[in-house]
Amino acid sequence: SDIGVDMDSLADVVSFGTAPAMILFVWMEQSLHNITPALESNFLISILPYFAFIVPAFSALRLANFNHDERQHSEFIGLPTPANALFLGFLHFSADELSFVANFWVLLALTIVFSLLLIVNIPMFSLKFKHFRFKENEIKYSFLLISLILLIIFKLGAFPIIILTYILISLSMFAIKKII
Repeated sequence: SDIGVDMDSLADVVSFGTAPAMILFVWMEQSLHNITPALESNFLISILPYFAFIVPAFSALRLANFNHDERQHSEFIGLPTPANALFLGFLHFSADELSFVANFWVLLALTIVFSLLLIVNIPMFSLKFKHFRFKENEIKYSFLLISLILLIIFKLGAFPIIILTYILISLSMFAIKKII
């Protein structure tokens, strides 16, 4: 029913918006301690970690649009909220290999960029299969194979890399369609 769709979206906002935002908020607060003490005591700087909570707001906006957008049967418009949650929620596992990720300003920039990716009007491929033949599913199977390899190599730190791969493949497909 219509209310079921809305309740599902509400659950998604909590699971895929609020939960990663809370992880990001705590991490951003902790990374503030690495900033010069003069900046850290600045009131405006001290409230910047609260920007993490734009993630559930943009997730809610994305899900509300998704519920009423008829174009999203075979692909998504904008980054799906579960993909965003995987990127932001597992980003701290990548910080061991990519130390720049633990930088407060990088985290703030990623928060803003990934929140905007939720609502951008760019198609992103879906992993929904109509059939399992390789033909017409080349991108999906290739992406799943790349994801499996990344998981084996990087374990939990692979999720942000997988999501970046997903975004790059989707953007490449979008650019190719525009050119052709």
